[in-house]
Amino acid sequence: MQFEIAKEKAMDWWQDICCLTASIIDEPQTLDDALKNEYSNEWRSAADTEYHALMKNGTWKLVPRQKGMKVLGNRWIFRVKYLPNREIERFKARLVVKGFMQVYGVDYFEVYSPVVRLETLRMLLTLAAIWDYEVDQMDLTTEFLNGPIGGEIYMDQPEGFVETGKEDYVSVQVIDGELVFISIYVDDLILFAPNKKLMKELKQMLHMRFEMKDLGPIHYILGWEITRHREERTVFINQRKYADKVLHRFGMESCKGCKVPSTPNLKLSKVMCPTTTEEKELMSEKPYRAVIGSLMYLMLGTRPDLAYLVRECSQFLKNPGILHWRAAKRGLRYLKETLDWCLKLGGAQWSETVLDDHLKAFADADFANRVDDRKSIAGYITQLCESTISWASPTERTVALHTTEAEYMALSLLVQEVIHLRHMLKELKVKQTKPSEVFVDNESARKLANNPEFHSRTKHIDVRHHFVRERVERKEITVTRVAGVENVADTFTKPLPRAKFEQH
Repeated sequence: MQFEIAKEKAMDWWQDICCLTASIIDEPQTLDDALKNEYSNEWRSAADTEYHALMKNGTWKLVPRQKGMKVLGNRWIFRVKYLPNREIERFKARLVVKGFMQVYGVDYFEVYSPVVRLETLRMLLTLAAIWDYEVDQMDLTTEFLNGPIGGEIYMDQPEGFVETGKEDYVSVQVIDGELVFISIYVDDLILFAPNKKLMKELKQMLHMRFEMKDLGPIHYILGWEITRHREERTVFINQRKYADKVLHRFGMESCKGCKVPSTPNLKLSKVMCPTTTEEKELMSEKPYRAVIGSLMYLMLGTRPDLAYLVRECSQFLKNPGILHWRAAKRGLRYLKETLDWCLKLGGAQWSETVLDDHLKAFADADFANRVDDRKSIAGYITQLCESTISWASPTERTVALHTTEAEYMALSLLVQEVIHLRHMLKELKVKQTKPSEVFVDNESARKLANNPEFHSRTKHIDVRHHFVRERVERKEITVTRVAGVENVADTFTKPLPRAKFEQH
């Protein structure tokens, strides 16, 4: 199997948990809920900690409410952070301003927070596994208080912390040799260092500038549960806890599982959308968007096998029909069947290998797949040392006139991704001295990429796709034909029957 979504090894502790949901605490939605919760003391302590941190940083001062002020609301967000063994690490509370009440261009302009791309994070974890790097995690305390913003922002006082005697006041802020990596996702930092000594020095440097919380070796980030087997130079990432939470949220925790995410040979279309008032009212009661959004979050993180289903169902978010809803529920049934699947990265066999030519990729397309407009579906997957790094199942932007064109357009999308990953590897000092091998199962597309001559049936193809040839000539990629049964990108272009799906 070219990309591996496999059952994680050495996970005996998982079997010791009779019911996953027993270890998951319901997170309150409001401060009132938190104070009525059985863990009210813990939630109150977490809110106190957040409030005192805001006060320590001088986040606001109280001023009288004036007529004409645009005063924003706020709310408390409560979360539980768990250790790898499912024990509670800590209770977290965050106060957030309801920024959706602001108007772009009037109340604010550009906003930005550093967010690592998920494929970059998977690449870093793959390299860390192969190189046996230390991987630790740190949290930047009250991260958003470190960044400047312009102008004045007025906010209601936080619920539960209204100052006596100033109940009608609002808050205001006026603010005019060795290789190591730091990956940043807003306020979560992942540190990569070749040994414990350098890791310690790196943390000390960060502590000198920011108030940081040292979370130790990484085990949970962005909803990913991360397990390392250092003797095997592997990292396993999964979203079991989130997936189980999704099943319970939609009442599918006891459903009958299924082996493939999409019904073979079934193509969704607009014809299946409701047209009568009765049909639309029936579908309005279904949490279609929420289900697809939940599956999409899983797909983007650790479940490439959900990519085709999510793309198909996402076309009908505005007006889904009963068949679309059944397709979404099938995705949940498939999730139930594959709850213990995870993504494997790294491997000891690569530890002594020069990684200058081990970035490989596969592209495929299903010609005129979409019933409504006859656009083709592209699919691709990239791998570093056989570890899955990125994937996609996009609809091609224009209608292809024949299979070769559809395959060539899919190849173009893939090559853009490969070039990006090559640049990223170079930044990580993994020199790419050899071209990356790109596989397609269409011989005509391969010839078109390698042959600079235009042919009568392909001369209309948009120039932007022909940069593939340029990259071939620069020796950044080579385009090689692979048998269709061995092309793992096939999974992203059409609903496959079980035998073919499991083969990939």
